[in-house]
Amino acid sequence: FYPYFQIFGEMHLPDLMDYKVMVNGTEVSLYLSKDETPIDFTRGTTIVLVAVYMAVVAIGFVNLLIAMFSDTYRRIKDDQINVWKYQRYGICEEYETASLPPPFSVVVLLLKISAIVYRCCSSDSTVIHDDDNDKRIKKWKEHVLE
Repeated sequence: FYPYFQIFGEMHLPDLMDYKVMVNGTEVSLYLSKDETPIDFTRGTTIVLVAVYMAVVAIGFVNLLIAMFSDTYRRIKDDQINVWKYQRYGICEEYETASLPPPFSVVVLLLKISAIVYRCCSSDSTVIHDDDNDKRIKKWKEHVLE
């Protein structure tokens, strides 16, 4: 893969020293100067270009990484209050109704289902509805979400 390594400055000059081309009927070595010394045109410029490239890429990627981290931190910081309120609201909703440990929770569930069935099937439309309690719960939920 000579072309791949030539990108990074490895020209494989010892392998190419014997490469000859025909110029006006005579064979001329392609990689020799007029005084028959090998032309080494890749050492200085390649090293400088690779060093500059690696420095620019390293600095650029570190800056990009820092920018991405700071943007992620800013987005999380901006949203942390809302997440905290949402989680607090969920916990308060979970403990708003008194629950019992698992063996006894079946009894509470059956009582709730029977109350719902009784309200639906009851011919008496005088279901007790506590507006004051609903207002207090609504006010408390609004306070929690502030």
